[in-house]
Amino acid sequence: MKVGQNRVSVSVLYNKRNGADAGEEGVQELTALKYSRQRESIKNYLCGREDHPTADRIYMDIRREYPNISLGTVYRNLSLLVELGEIRKLTTDGADRFDANLEPHSHFICKNCGCVLDVMIPLENPAPEIDRLWDYGSVEECRLEFRGVCKKCQKNKNRA
Repeated sequence: MKVGQNRVSVSVLYNKRNGADAGEEGVQELTALKYSRQRESIKNYLCGREDHPTADRIYMDIRREYPNISLGTVYRNLSLLVELGEIRKLTTDGADRFDANLEPHSHFICKNCGCVLDVMIPLENPAPEIDRLWDYGSVEECRLEFRGVCKKCQKNKNRA
């Protein structure tokens, strides 16, 4: 075990999900992270929202609590939280958006304003069946996305 600059490196066995084939024993180096108030604040901010904000929106709002935080720090912490599996990154036609809801769910994306809404309708995940039938690799995840016009945009169109 190596210790240096508030980080501890450890070697561990990793599994199929982390890149090794079944039956293979590989070694991956992990870095224990130092606690960060800013990272915790970003995560808490996302946990309290359902609108799937962009990194720029997060930055603007987090600056109220941490006026000296940089946009780069926000991006790095968002990337780290995604990598750690604590939040999800949603890639849309516009800027990436972030979601702290890790429960299985789908999303609705408005074609007009770009808002992203959770769709909490229970749908059976087809990934295991596709993985069984498809012979081109392994399927680990399935994401279902709905696109249309949100109620707010529909109301605005009806007013015009």
